Amino acid sequence: MIYLILTFIFFINFNAESKEYKFVGAYFPQITEQTSNGEVQGLGVKITNLIAEDLNVKIDIKIYPLKRALEIIKQGKADAIIGAYKSKERSTFIDYSNLHFYEDPLYIYSNIDSKIKWNNNLDALTQYKIGALRGWSLGKKFDASKAKLDVLYVSYLTQLFSMLELKRLDLIIAHPRSIAEFLQEKKIKNYLKPLGQPIASMKGYFGFRKDPKLAQFKKDFEKSFKKLLAKKKFKIIHIKSIEESIDKKTKNEIALAQYIFPN
Repeated sequence: MIYLILTFIFFINFNAESKEYKFVGAYFPQITEQTSNGEVQGLGVKITNLIAEDLNVKIDIKIYPLKRALEIIKQGKADAIIGAYKSKERSTFIDYSNLHFYEDPLYIYSNIDSKIKWNNNLDALTQYKIGALRGWSLGKKFDASKAKLDVLYVSYLTQLFSMLELKRLDLIIAHPRSIAEFLQEKKIKNYLKPLGQPIASMKGYFGFRKDPKLAQFKKDFEKSFKKLLAKKKFKIIHIKSIEESIDKKTKNEIALAQYIFPN
């Protein structure tokens, strides 16, 4: 009898310890970040931890450059990626959640003193060198024109900003959230301006490795997400903020959808 009880306890503990998942993310201001002491934080991390607590599972989160994070998922070395944009290529190895948890408008930015005029037709920018972050999905409109464009891909946002400032790039593609983050931390000078309308509005999802063994976990994860929303653990609101250029005259109104957690 004692042997049976011990065996049963061991079985429970073994199952509990086996419920561990590996999530990856890339540096995305306010979504997935890593402090100097290695702590991961941000909106996506907060939601992941709330769901892990609700499901009574352990989720280990690591931050990598985006291209590396996607490759880890593709190789089956992690279970999910936090905050990934959708793309046709990624859909071959990522099973996206049904719900997104943030949305970014993507703009083309130039130096504040640039004379470049743009009519929202990407094909009109073929003579300019454009910078973009390696691994980012930039929307269907960009994908349809990128073969005609002179695009330089870099690994870090800071590279985009510095190369634009030094005029090694004519234009860059970024979202206002990342620019506001760097402006706030004084990592870049306020020397850039948006051109035209957003080229895309990209939604960020949880993306799960395509594996039948993860199907139930993905289902439970999404169920928990909805339950937390219903319990008002967090809520969706729309925020409008004003991003100003260095001369304080050019203003770009941006709308960001994000989750705000109560105190």
